[in-house]
Formats: sequence, C-alpha cells, structure tokens
Amino acid sequence: MKLLPNNCRIGKMSVVPKNWKTTKGKIAKSNLKSEWYIVYRFYDDNTGKVRQIKKRSMNDLESLSERITATKYLLANELELLESGYNPITNQQFIEETLNPDIPTENTPFNMALDLALKSIDVEKHTKEDLTSVSGFIKAEIKEQADSGNNDSLFLEMVNPVCGTVENTLDYIESKIIEANLPHNIFKTIEKTKKGNNQTGLNAEIAAMVHMFQNKGYFKSGFTFKDLFRSFGQYTNNQAGKDYDFVFFIWNTTLRRFSTLLKL
Repeated sequence: MKLLPNNCRIGKMSVVPKNWKTTKGKIAKSNLKSEWYIVYRFYDDNTGKVRQIKKRSMNDLESLSERITATKYLLANELELLESGYNPITNQQFIEETLNPDIPTENTPFNMALDLALKSIDVEKHTKEDLTSVSGFIKAEIKEQADSGNNDSLFLEMVNPVCGTVENTLDYIESKIIEANLPHNIFKTIEKTKKGNNQTGLNAEIAAMVHMFQNKGYFKSGFTFKDLFRSFGQYTNNQAGKDYDFVFFIWNTTLRRFSTLLKL
C-alpha cells in the first residue's frame, strides 16, 4: 500500500498480462493478441470510497516492443500523477494551500471558486438566492458548452497562468511556436485536407507543444495529455480525427523533431 497526498492511497500497480515484459516465444506472441492494461485500487480515505482503476492506452500500438515501452511510460506517468495529488475518483487535483482554503486561488476549479464566493458573500437573503440561481445557470451553461464540443472555456481552465495571466501565458507559448519555425502556427485554424483531416504533421506539432509545456508546468496538473490534446484542438478548430494519448506519438519521428525545435 502506498500513501498519497490528501489522505489517499493506492494498492499495488499491476499490468495484465502478468508476463508483459516477455519478448520472445509463444508467450510473447500470445500477449500481443491480448488486451493489455494497468490496474490498481485507489482509496480515498476522506470519503471511504474505493475504485479499481484501469489504463488501456497501450493497446493502440501493434508491435510488442512499442507496447512494452508505452506500458513502462504509462506506469511511471500514472504514479507521478497520483503522487502529485490527483484523485481519479473525484477527477480533481489536490493542492496544498498555505493560504486560507476558503479563498480561491488561480488553481481553484471555476465551479469551486464560484461556490466559495457565494458562501463568503455578505448580502441580503433574497439577493443571495438570486446569485445562487445565476450561479446554477452559469454552471449549466459551461457544462452544455463542454458537452457540445465548445471547449474554449474548458481549455482556458487548463492553463496555468505562469506568465501572470492566462492570456500572457498563451501568448508566450505561441511565441515559442513561431520562434521554433514549425510548419504551422498551431494557434491558428489550419485548413483541413480534402478528406477532412488535419494537415500532415499538424497532430504531431500539437502533441509536441502539449507534451513540452505540460512537463514544464504551463498546464494545471490533474489534466492528462489526452485532455489537453483534445481541448486544444477544439479551442483552435484543429481537432484530430480521434482522441490521442501520448503513447500514440512515442515512436513518431516527426514529434521528436518538433520537440527538439521547441526545446525551452
């Protein structure tokens, strides 16, 4: 049992199939035909809830060596995410605050910040009821936009304002894209191909940006690569044909080249 921040813990992380590292013989051939996944139990001792978590992203890869490499990456990435305070039951990131927990910060999720504001505001009862009603409308509108694919606000919520504001942070990231002289400015809407797909290399450019700046802390912890890749595509109208996890790009030479150009 491993202890985690915010009174949470996990059981042993395992991989199915058990002999997933085997690279030769009948077992290796059989493994490649099987479904792979990482599995563990997550315990939230604040609520008493327990959930079995499974990660299956490596199944997109067809060769055994790629799948093994991806599984090693996913194991390390999942553990790092959990140790940073991510709770897969609530889908929230625990952040140790030295400030008053009832005062929102730039890391406080929008809905929670709204609730804290309503809780602390000192107004007449009927006014507070009106504000609560408006708050409910705002939350519903945000959810409707996210469900309908209009994720402008959702992506902006993911940005960590390391340059003072979200706008300044995105301006800085875009300046690094331009400075790296990538084939496209991924912050602009790029015309699709005749078949309706993204231009060649565009997905790798977006993946390189997300991976690089996610590792540098420009996006809030608790959001996965897939979350960021999908939401950025919707934000810029450069949606890919499917939701890609980073393991899809591990062996992509184009991504490696773009990552080198983007090196901070």
